[in-house]
Amino acid sequence: MIKFYRNVLDIRESENLYNTITDNNNFPWYFNNGATKDKDGHQQYTHLFTDFKIIKPVLDYLKEKEGLSGILRARLVSKPKQSTHFEYPPHTDINDFDKPYRTAVYYINKTNGGTKVNDIVYPGIQNRMIVFDGDLKHSAIAQTDVDFRLVLNVNFVND
Repeated sequence: MIKFYRNVLDIRESENLYNTITDNNNFPWYFNNGATKDKDGHQQYTHLFTDFKIIKPVLDYLKEKEGLSGILRARLVSKPKQSTHFEYPPHTDINDFDKPYRTAVYYINKTNGGTKVNDIVYPGIQNRMIVFDGDLKHSAIAQTDVDFRLVLNVNFVND
């Protein structure tokens, strides 16, 4: 099942999350030489959360709307601007978990890219989120309009 949410946070919270990440020169980003697997020809930066304080409003929303009861992984992904639109390789986020889980993709900034799930492209619009079963393959659609695409990717179990 795929769900699409608009206006996940109030505008102030959404802008605060964006600014907390982008206006902080000490925010730790880690280079990945591969977007869906090692050395796949695409690069990105990620931040794996161990302290959920700054993303708490999004997690609270997932708890209310989706019954989030446990987090398997929560990370930020920053993909650089591309010269053309293309679809990154389809993938699932977690391959070694033997129970059902859900995947949430929350858009931190607006881009002309998006996320494709089941042949439907969901636009990358700030403060929107798609949530789907973790076993569904999905792929990012590269953006050409802004320097970076910022998404919060949360893999979780629910009640």
